[in-house]
Amino acid sequence: EMLVAASFDSIRHYEPEPLDVPIHLLRTTKTDFSPFDKIEDLGWRELSARVSVGYLPGQHLEVFRVAAMELAEKIRELANHKRGGD
Repeated sequence: EMLVAASFDSIRHYEPEPLDVPIHLLRTTKTDFSPFDKIEDLGWRELSARVSVGYLPGQHLEVFRVAAMELAEKIRELANHKRGGD
């Protein structure tokens, strides 16, 4: 019971401090999580000023079933860019 109370207390008082680190957000072009589809960065700019957003076709779960190759390619592009490669 004390653990649950402490957990809720920490959630209520959580105040993240933004970091100066890049965030590469990959999100889908469609979402069932309204109204989040209207927020491009999904709130991540509150945590870092350096947020880039990449889009994958379809909905969230479709990325893992249908668009897995596109997801892998986006991750490869990000990794190569970070290393300075092609």
